[in-house]
Amino acid sequence: MDAGLDDAGEQDSGVDSGLDDGGRDGGGFDAGPLPFDTVIVTSPLGTITSTSATITFAATEAGASFACAFDSRVYVACVSPWDMTGLVSGQHLFSVRATSVDGIVDPTPAEARFNVAPPGLTHLRVMASNLTSGNLQSYDPGEGLRLIASVHPDVVLMQEFNCSSLRSCVDLATGPQFDYVREAGPMIRIPNGIISRFPILASGQWDDPYATDREFSWARLDVPGPDDLYVVSVHLATTAATHTLQGPALVEFINSNVPAGAYLVVGGDFNTSNRVEALVATLGQVLMVDAGYPVDQNGNGNTSAPRSKPLDWVLASPSLQLRATATVVGTSTWAKGLVLDTRVYTPLSDLPGLDGGESSAVNMQHMGVVRDFLIPN
Repeated sequence: MDAGLDDAGEQDSGVDSGLDDGGRDGGGFDAGPLPFDTVIVTSPLGTITSTSATITFAATEAGASFACAFDSRVYVACVSPWDMTGLVSGQHLFSVRATSVDGIVDPTPAEARFNVAPPGLTHLRVMASNLTSGNLQSYDPGEGLRLIASVHPDVVLMQEFNCSSLRSCVDLATGPQFDYVREAGPMIRIPNGIISRFPILASGQWDDPYATDREFSWARLDVPGPDDLYVVSVHLATTAATHTLQGPALVEFINSNVPAGAYLVVGGDFNTSNRVEALVATLGQVLMVDAGYPVDQNGNGNTSAPRSKPLDWVLASPSLQLRATATVVGTSTWAKGLVLDTRVYTPLSDLPGLDGGESSAVNMQHMGVVRDFLIPN
């Protein structure tokens, strides 16, 4: 979104989302303690390359017992930690439910989903995220962070990267082990940025001469294998006329700073009304623009809130496009990638932590775009 609002870093919602002692004083009504819950304490995140992993869990009530299910709905008695060995490549689902000392079974088991990369390959999931909500072009309301967390990306190309606490926002979206960078400058009001589970070897910003409040954010990532990954997060202007100027400037920066043949992904909010405007052909000089597009479960590839325009993109260089693979989330597979819209996604149980209302949150003007690649170790 590009609404010309004040700096989201000054937002104070005034809302306290915490509960004291499990209940509230509602004018004399005592709601009593909250029901006990099952909690996963530690688990694999995103994609791992190891064939072994450990998950730990607990309950919010002392003395509870547990039942676990792995890659099935058959539960067996278990204790924490749960150790897994001999993991095969692909997506895995772990579920655990607690039973209280009174014999009450938690009706909402805790779940952890993760991927295991095929031998010799690293699974790379990239997400374009202009997913701010609320009134100040900020991630603080939380809907965008939950959308990111639900699909476990390895790299997130962020637009309008405003949070009252950047580290806290990154932790909620991806986890404390992820690195991040964000543009800075006196005029930058809606900065671009990059979140990565891979070490960030170098980063910076290229001047967008046709935007005053953001630049082109770039980073070089230390992915497994001999080749680094270059990523660029962009938020282009709202008109095709300006795109005809921004496109050549971006291509020039790429040609001057990214080695020929390198792994490169460029993504974010291109603000394109269609897939045939001149900008697309310009970017085609360095990126694969005709390799198919991510869609939702209805086959719709548009990413604006009304689902009428393809505003958001994730594009790869030819060398990386050769490594493209299908996007798998839960029980669903998308050959070219996913446009994430909780209003149409089913089953929602594939997306842990979401209630279905995230994509219709106040001022949620974009949908996230997810693509996957397999790169040699």
